[in-house]
Amino acid sequence: MYHYYKPLRNFSKKLDLNTSLVQVWQIFQNIVNDKPLPYEFHVLGNGSPSVKGKAFPWELDILVKEIILHAGTVCDKNLFVIPDFVCAFNLAKNIPDALIGMRPQERIMREMSRIYSQQSTWKTGKDLQTLARYLRIYSYPDLHEVLLKATGMSIKHHMLMGAAITGHLLGSYWYSPLQSFEVFGISNQMRDSFWNRVSSNVNDLREAVRKEQKYDDDWAYTFNPLMEKPFIRGLTRDPNMAVCPIPSYLLQRITEGLFFDIKSINGFGNSYGAAFEHYVKGITEQLSGERGFKIIEGAEYKIGKDKKHGVDLILEGKDIAILIECKTKKMVWDARYGYGEESLISEIEKLAKFVVQNYKNLIDVVNGNANWKCLGRNLYPMVVTLGDFVMMDPVIIARFESEILDKLSIEGLPHEIQFEYPYLVVSIEEYEKLIQILDLVGFEEFFGKFKASNSKGWEVTRFLHEVYSVEISTRMNDYLRQDLLDLKTDQVFYERDRPATK
Repeated sequence: MYHYYKPLRNFSKKLDLNTSLVQVWQIFQNIVNDKPLPYEFHVLGNGSPSVKGKAFPWELDILVKEIILHAGTVCDKNLFVIPDFVCAFNLAKNIPDALIGMRPQERIMREMSRIYSQQSTWKTGKDLQTLARYLRIYSYPDLHEVLLKATGMSIKHHMLMGAAITGHLLGSYWYSPLQSFEVFGISNQMRDSFWNRVSSNVNDLREAVRKEQKYDDDWAYTFNPLMEKPFIRGLTRDPNMAVCPIPSYLLQRITEGLFFDIKSINGFGNSYGAAFEHYVKGITEQLSGERGFKIIEGAEYKIGKDKKHGVDLILEGKDIAILIECKTKKMVWDARYGYGEESLISEIEKLAKFVVQNYKNLIDVVNGNANWKCLGRNLYPMVVTLGDFVMMDPVIIARFESEILDKLSIEGLPHEIQFEYPYLVVSIEEYEKLIQILDLVGFEEFFGKFKASNSKGWEVTRFLHEVYSVEISTRMNDYLRQDLLDLKTDQVFYERDRPATK
């Protein structure tokens, strides 16, 4: 590894830190937001007005960590000089490519999973959809109270500040946290609290990157501390100025990244789970326009003295019903990106546990112990997760299926249950597409084709795009747009949005 890494380290040491971070921002805006590169790039490099398609954001993520670690005040190299630009990005690209070339054949699919996870994070149009989704989830009263307790700010305050600053970053790499947001009901104290949570001193950031960095098979996939604190302070004499080299990380910080803030609050998990269940029900109601099925909330029931939670949601058709279990689970970083399998297997075991848990709910329904009666309908247990469980590696897929069988045996359930009642595992993004297809073609057609295709329960996305690609292209993809429009125009908040004053 060191043999391949050393040239990039040495190159990074010849960059000026401040200049390079600004150039990273400029390159990011070009390849992500189609902003023109500055005149300097053309003069120094006599280059194209765009590097889109030649450089990619995940390569920029790798490069910026090396700049943070090693760049100083030397100016021997410059990312706006074409040979230097090409050298930097080739090094960032070639190191993982070289390591892939040394992989044993049986590990190639694991590597493909890591590459897919790394690159799919940057899907076009994902930011606004994610912003609106988390706005709804954190607006759930119980979770909103947790957020207020952890940060002193409402979800609307977080979203407004984050969106406003992101808009500013479209035209400027520098930002001053002294900007007032009082017109939105955000006090200076709240603003300062937000700033402290999304920024760090350059020396602290460098140390954080150093702790995360690995010089082995995981080098290209380590966590970037900019995802937790996307602003860098301490680069100028003005302590109130900071640079944000990768602005997308700010939007991630106020959506998925709010988990950094609430995870220290005792009992946040129950509120988070309830909020996600509420979101799944709400988005199902919104996207099932023709309503060819009924939407029923699950209810607790008793078997003897034992209280059962049951399923979270039931979609009831004429002859078919879907039993839905909602889980906020996301794969931990090492499981998604690590070359080793230990962490991934642990996450796969948890997913298998969710599937079997839903089979236990299904058996209670079939036996007439639950409040809802299936009345002879064909049942399909479904697990909807907040995160995407990427399964491309045959070894991991086999382990997942084996875990389901083992856990069925432990619970005294026959293995044949998964053939009589095929399960489905989908992420919330997949689920939102699926509901629109179900509303369009109906339960009978969809599940008839799904069973006939012999697709596995975790292959819903592949099946949808193979069988219903035309229908997906005509479905709504801006169904959360109104949430953002409401946020944009809502400048006066209800009192419940304001944290209690001491």
